[in-house]
Amino acid sequence: NMYILEEYQGQKIGTKLIANFKKYLKDNNISSLKVTASYKNIKAINFYKRNGLAEFNIELTQNF
Repeated sequence: NMYILEEYQGQKIGTKLIANFKKYLKDNNISSLKVTASYKNIKAINFYKRNGLAEFNIELTQNF
């Protein structure tokens, strides 16, 4: 899990973490990255999109 505390958001820390993680994946011949964010977490979704990730699947859930 990755989360940037609110007081540190907007400082490009998450962007640097994603960039370094993507480099690690490439350096270790890992060909894909998958993240999960709640559909309500628009801020996180937009962050991931800005960093090159794209929507791929839609997951549907029902609680009883």
